[in-house]
Amino acid sequence: MTTNKKDVHRTGALASILNQSDVHAVNLHGNKKLPQADSSTTARSLSSPSNEGHTKNTLVLVELTPDSCKPWDFSDRLDLEMGNIDELANSIQQAGQQEPILVRPIKHSNLPNDTSPKYEIIFGNRRWRACKQIGKNLLAIVRDLNDQDAAIAQKEENENREDISDYSRSIHYRRLIDSGVFPNENQLSMKLNIPRTRFNDLMSYNRIPRELLHAIPNVHSVSQRLAIKLATLAKTPAALEILMQLAPQISTSKITSTNIESIVEQHRLGKSTSSSKRSTPVIGKGGAEIFTVREDSNGAPCIVLHKVSRQAINIEELQMLIKNYIDKCIESSFNTETV
Repeated sequence: MTTNKKDVHRTGALASILNQSDVHAVNLHGNKKLPQADSSTTARSLSSPSNEGHTKNTLVLVELTPDSCKPWDFSDRLDLEMGNIDELANSIQQAGQQEPILVRPIKHSNLPNDTSPKYEIIFGNRRWRACKQIGKNLLAIVRDLNDQDAAIAQKEENENREDISDYSRSIHYRRLIDSGVFPNENQLSMKLNIPRTRFNDLMSYNRIPRELLHAIPNVHSVSQRLAIKLATLAKTPAALEILMQLAPQISTSKITSTNIESIVEQHRLGKSTSSSKRSTPVIGKGGAEIFTVREDSNGAPCIVLHKVSRQAINIEELQMLIKNYIDKCIESSFNTETV
């Protein structure tokens, strides 16, 4: 079955939490209101054996004011990838919040007259922003998680979301390592259940020089395959200089993982991309154009045979023309490199 936005919650961390716990569900369609949560209420709701029918694994959905929450410092969704909050706010206003967010209590937040947030949002930042915008309380599950468990829950919940870019995930994982949440890449990939090859490819964004990343207008749109090529090419100072010149085009469709190497090579040889794509006609013995050599959209050379060439030349002559053209290209390239 195709996973849609609503199904994502049933296959991610939220589904795991609900399946592994005895959830005390509140009737959202009746008159019974959700409990308003403060730190003491939440603690009792989650673990108190005195609540009728509850066990130590019981979770109770509670309402939190948006001001009592703040995003976790290691959120995997950057601000530029929050999407249309106005649309989500309108949906929540009309139909209510369909899925709870996951938060954890902030330690040392119960000081007298302390008005700072009491909870960190592990996942559900878009719902929090939408509810904050319309002044509506949040439906939330509260769990006492350490940083590693929080990272695992967040990854499981957001894994199938296409609106979080590979670039954001890469930066997020680098921050988790640099901040000591995970000691190294091996531990992080193992704990988050990311295949090592996939993880190495994903981290290629972090191997692209910072100055090049900052020069790319919309680095979030750079594909993982292109990031791998950029990281490899940028190891050479001469290629990095060319990439800096090409940076404004890297996040557009003009430069892809397929043609980036040939474009860099063209610039290295002193040829612009536009001039390299000019058609080069090849003339036969009778003065007729037999075929044209040009580059396709990916920068690969291709030969286009003209209709008239079928009558103007035989196959042996055609083969000889192609061979002569290739020999000239090789000789020209060799002479350029030896100058």
